[in-house]
Amino acid sequence: MAISDSSPIAALGVLGGTFDPVHLGHLSIARDVRTQLGLQKVLFIPVGEPPHRAAPVASAEERAEMLELALVDEAFLFMDRRELDRDGPSYMYDTLISLREDYPGSALILLLGTDAFAHLPSWYRWTELTDVAHLAIMARPGFSTQWNDELGVFVHDHAADEASDLLRVTHGLVTEIPVSQVDISSSDLRRCLAIGDNCNQQLPEGVAQRLCGQRTYNVVVDK
Repeated sequence: MAISDSSPIAALGVLGGTFDPVHLGHLSIARDVRTQLGLQKVLFIPVGEPPHRAAPVASAEERAEMLELALVDEAFLFMDRRELDRDGPSYMYDTLISLREDYPGSALILLLGTDAFAHLPSWYRWTELTDVAHLAIMARPGFSTQWNDELGVFVHDHAADEASDLLRVTHGLVTEIPVSQVDISSSDLRRCLAIGDNCNQQLPEGVAQRLCGQRTYNVVVDK
């Protein structure tokens, strides 16, 4: 039986990152993908120990607090602490294995921006991610994406015929999702906050209020 002939199953999105700080762009893409794919929910998973980049500026608990404030009024977006509470490097493969244990019959869909996907071969056990989940590459509408030979073969071997196929099996597929992305950078926000500029229009209300008068980003950094 073809995948397209199967009945839809429960599906959830997985959005990892430092969220240092979480901003309106993060919420926008999560809402967009959830609506397009019909996901039951999207889990925001703040990284504990990033294996591929410098440590976040804000502490784990500060980032968790900001995410909780950002998501308090969101009906379908939730924070998941498992990487913060796990010792050692935060490998997404390990996170997906843990999620699979919690959601054995659901489709898990790892949401990745094009920049993150381009660096996928540097990830721990990257070719095995599709043994546990689907990958959805969030691309700007109208932009064509081209991958190197290694990634190109990987995408070809796991390509979904259509995005809705991701809701008919639990894992194994790769697709691109057109997402209108808000042009907000966490690193730019940190610099803005460090010098005391007003960044409220780029932050969820609760996060903006929390950072007002705080010294979380009191030193200008470039990470």
